[in-house]
Amino acid sequence: MKLGRSPVAALETISSYSDYTQNAMLVIDSRMPAQDGRLTLEANTYALVPRALMPGKRKHFAIFYLAKKVYPPW
Repeated sequence: MKLGRSPVAALETISSYSDYTQNAMLVIDSRMPAQDGRLTLEANTYALVPRALMPGKRKHFAIFYLAKKVYPPW
């Protein structure tokens, strides 16, 4: 039976899933108030507007806002 993936690829997949789960737990455990879809809305709309059209566009929106709140030292 051929699985089609090397053991190294399987370990990389498991590792990336583990990192994703750890990051999700950090967000869940944070004291950040509910965003009620704001981050998703920003990621799907605000992110598409070029800075040339919106020079004052914030740098920390959507996932960048979340990263700044959850991982401040980074």
